[in-house]
Amino acid sequence: MTGSENFEQVLAAAQAGGSLHPAWKKLVNTRFFVAVLAPAGGNAGHTLRAPGGVLSIPISEVRERVDGGAGGLLVALSGAEVVRLVPGGCAIAVVLSERTFEIDGERVAWLRKSIDAALVKAAQAREAAVPAPVPVSVPATAPAPPRSPVVLGKTERAAAQRRARAAARDATREAESMHVHAESAESMHMAPEPSLFALSMQGRAGRMRAIAYSLPLLVLLGILSVIGLRFASQFQWAALTPVVAAAVMVLYWMIRLMVLRLHDVSLSGVWLGGVVLLVVIGGFVGGEPLAALVSTIFWLGTIIVCALIPGTDGANDYGPAPGPNSILVKVGGWLFILAYLGSLGTRSMLRDEAGRADSTPPSAGADAGTWQPAPAGSAGKAGPAGPAWTSPDGAMTIAFPVKPYEDAVRANVLQRMGAVRMRQFSAFAHSENYRVQVLDLDAAPTDPETVMLQAQASLLAHSDVMTVPPTESSVDGHPGRDIKAGQRLIRMVVVGATVYIVTVDADPAPASMARAGAFIESMVLNR
Repeated sequence: MTGSENFEQVLAAAQAGGSLHPAWKKLVNTRFFVAVLAPAGGNAGHTLRAPGGVLSIPISEVRERVDGGAGGLLVALSGAEVVRLVPGGCAIAVVLSERTFEIDGERVAWLRKSIDAALVKAAQAREAAVPAPVPVSVPATAPAPPRSPVVLGKTERAAAQRRARAAARDATREAESMHVHAESAESMHMAPEPSLFALSMQGRAGRMRAIAYSLPLLVLLGILSVIGLRFASQFQWAALTPVVAAAVMVLYWMIRLMVLRLHDVSLSGVWLGGVVLLVVIGGFVGGEPLAALVSTIFWLGTIIVCALIPGTDGANDYGPAPGPNSILVKVGGWLFILAYLGSLGTRSMLRDEAGRADSTPPSAGADAGTWQPAPAGSAGKAGPAGPAWTSPDGAMTIAFPVKPYEDAVRANVLQRMGAVRMRQFSAFAHSENYRVQVLDLDAAPTDPETVMLQAQASLLAHSDVMTVPPTESSVDGHPGRDIKAGQRLIRMVVVGATVYIVTVDADPAPASMARAGAFIESMVLNR
């Protein structure tokens, strides 16, 4: 941008470049013709004139493009002066050669706020920079001889006074104009609006922008979490690596957004690191209760800073004030607020449902079996001396490494298994998923092999490839089958009208596969 370019040229270049910041800087330093209702007698006497019924002040660099109207007067003012004189809520219409560039009232208010904040800051700096008077000793000298008084006539005295007043008025007006232009230019040196996916920790983010930017980041983090859990449950570590890397990047963007919001309220991002460190220390020192308390305080503080505390007016130590929010930012912010309120209602309903479920007495036979943890010094041993879980019917015992919990069985799983009743118990330990399924067929099948083939087809997904052919086996005299598909080990046994299916999903590490094999082999039938 050169000094010879007019506002229209700078505006066209700024719009082509995708950022209007150079246009705002040029606006405040350009002189425009504008209609006023009062004669020019100092800035305080100007009252801008808007066309009847239109809340917009037309201005132009070319005099002929602006109509002073009846009883009006056209004056040339800087863009900064126009912005400061525009009534609240009014827009500015810059009349160009072939079109009109509209600056809405919110943008005008933002420009005015930036200019006023810069003027106040500069005035404070000037007051602080005024040095204290230093006493100077003046040597005594002989008094100068008195001069003869010059006597002026009445006419000459009046003319001299008029010239002095005019010179003082012109000097004051020029100084004020230069002051406004300089401070306005300083206030318009604004950093671009912070990008959502940038890496820099420099800059500031307003309340609504921080809330709006949180919405896509949280959605993206939720999607990555679901994908990551799916890959982890299937031990697909190669596919999990880029998902984890993407999740770490999203977490960085969320931390960056919180730092920018702290900058807007004139706080350092070090505060965020200090609070996170406090949460970690609380977890180590005070355990889970203290860590939960500190975490709650942290999130309450985050909500207060992000949603309640306004940013500082004008520039602060972390940069100039952020620009006004776009329509997209406002829509995103309100969507996040509505989604958050909706999630609070959903969590409340779920808690009520859980409370009703907990208060419902269990029905007969609805226990989840019995589990005996391993005594000290007996890790890895199954049976009475090691960890043992007994099925609810008491007919099967197996060495779950940790206490299992009963999972709800989906209707489509029941349909695939062809079971009249089915219960499922699972646990996760080390890096393995352990699972026991108990199918009640009501009557003993005439062909147990057919039942096991149907169960095998239901258990193995399309992506599962059996490492070795299934092995027919006998467990305590009952027909069974052992299956190995990659890192998945399966053993099923038909005992009368009941089918027991034991499954372990391990990882490729030899130690993991050894634990999976030991779990399968620890299965004991008690009848």
